[in-house]
Amino acid sequence: MVVKIRISYEEPEELMEVLKRLHPVGNIRQQDKGRYKKAYIDMELMNTIHARE
Repeated sequence: MVVKIRISYEEPEELMEVLKRLHPVGNIRQQDKGRYKKAYIDMELMNTIHARE
């Protein structure tokens, strides 16, 4: 299962705090246009919990 996360931030320190909490992360793509910078993260979940049917 792959989870895709979009993060909007103003300062690089804000992004670093989020990345520390999500460690380890997969691919990170960044866009530095405009007031709010954006980071896109793709994470593959290894241990997923399956809902009971």
